[in-house]
Amino acid sequence: MDLTSNTIFDNTFYVSQETEYLSNELQFFWDPSEKLSITTGLFAYDAKIDQRGDYFDSNCKNDVNCGSRYANDFPYAAVGAGGFEDAYPKMDLFTAKGAGKRAANGLPLPYYCLPLPGIPAYCFGKWAADKGDRVAHGPTTIGTNLEYQTRTEREAYAVYTQGVYTFNETWALTLGLRWAQDILDGEENVFYYNESEIIPLGFDLVNGGTSSLAAVNQALGWLDTDGTILNPQRLLTSGMPSSTSVWRQLSRKDTELTWRVNIDFTPTQDDLIYLSATKGARSGGFNLVFFSANERFDPETLIAYELGYKGSQLDGRMQLNSAIYFYDYQDVHTIGAAPSLTDPTAQSVSVFAVPKAEMIGWDTDVLWLLTDRITVGGNISYTHSEYKSNFNVIDFANPELPGSLFSAADAPINLDGKQMLRVPEKKGGAFAQYSLPMGENGHMEFLASWTWIDKVYYSAFEDPNDVADAYQRTDLRATWFSADDALSVAAFVNNVFDEIGIRQIDRYQAGEAEDFRRAGATTDPRLWGVEVRYKFGAFR
Repeated sequence: MDLTSNTIFDNTFYVSQETEYLSNELQFFWDPSEKLSITTGLFAYDAKIDQRGDYFDSNCKNDVNCGSRYANDFPYAAVGAGGFEDAYPKMDLFTAKGAGKRAANGLPLPYYCLPLPGIPAYCFGKWAADKGDRVAHGPTTIGTNLEYQTRTEREAYAVYTQGVYTFNETWALTLGLRWAQDILDGEENVFYYNESEIIPLGFDLVNGGTSSLAAVNQALGWLDTDGTILNPQRLLTSGMPSSTSVWRQLSRKDTELTWRVNIDFTPTQDDLIYLSATKGARSGGFNLVFFSANERFDPETLIAYELGYKGSQLDGRMQLNSAIYFYDYQDVHTIGAAPSLTDPTAQSVSVFAVPKAEMIGWDTDVLWLLTDRITVGGNISYTHSEYKSNFNVIDFANPELPGSLFSAADAPINLDGKQMLRVPEKKGGAFAQYSLPMGENGHMEFLASWTWIDKVYYSAFEDPNDVADAYQRTDLRATWFSADDALSVAAFVNNVFDEIGIRQIDRYQAGEAEDFRRAGATTDPRLWGVEVRYKFGAFR
């Protein structure tokens, strides 16, 4: 179970999640001859995830009624149509689910619910501010204006086999095949405070209807007929407060056949050259919580081609590994935003399956024992990544398209040719270690390491607001080990030059409503200390 709380401005978002996993695997090993070995297996997996969230005003204290600025005493009876909203109950988190379940059994939806495309039950009613609510396993809160619950259950099954045939001391062939089926069921429930959507009986406070927004304010006595504001604390600026409950169920079943082909060439006992092609798959899924119009995304598949070398040089004192590779992605999972089915002006973070992307790169690492006491090593890699399909995604967090002036949905961004998110183009590092024997007093090890990582985009749009610049880090460490290696004492300085990098950027899709702000995490500043370890018994 994971319990998380996060404060945004004056609101707190509390999440409670329960998970249950069950995995079983049965393997068979068979060597029909000295040259052939076969491994076959059966795999079954079941995962249940139940998540609930509570978004509430952290300023609400004790019995203060601050679920909305209109509160429980909003005089609905004074509003058009004879105060019809008094006839509508306040919604709760599972109102729509109950109504939808009854409709599925042949009963009509209640008068306060209606079906929408892709949504079996969309229910709305009057608002009565929250004076006490509780997410499962969470605290009792007041001032809640949004709750959600999502549930998913995944059943996965697979059958696989792999055989390795050794032709001679030089050549070997590996062939593998895997059939997998993935069955996923999910549902999402959401309850929220709302001011902008259409109220039943044609009462539309935003676009005009049986009563305009001005007429409602006049009926309440908060606005004079000449436009003079009589009660600025109560004046409705966007619509009548209401409560909304929405529910839907989703399901999908995916079947994938993946494979592996690998050829090993061993010209000497110290050298291995290999060529491989492997197809793998990542399961599809749902975009839950806020009823994304992009509710499902397909499985991601990858065919990886690799040519590599592994070997030792200089009489075994140097280990060298190097490879070039090409990755061909289909339906690569990429984070973006999609409109909400319940409110086209709103949006939710969603996973999209971009039809095609590619990576091509090279990496090398080396370990070299210069002397009996000095060891050096390093690694370097280069990866060119690129989306390769004409695929448009809406960027609601683009500060160049403020929602008060433009519609981001009218200016989608084509991902074709852009760098894949979270994939740095270049990385590298090096280290040197010196070992000092001290006889019966143990030994000392001195280690210096350096790493560098290129800039990383944390959105698929190559937005300069979402890029983490390149940074480097240097660490120093000196460790004493006792003669039996049971006790060690280390002094260290991490990030010697106190260079701060960014290792995560989160984009808030509310966009202009949250000033296009970004949040993220930085690398650790300079840190020094002493570390003592003692190994007991079998751990020595």
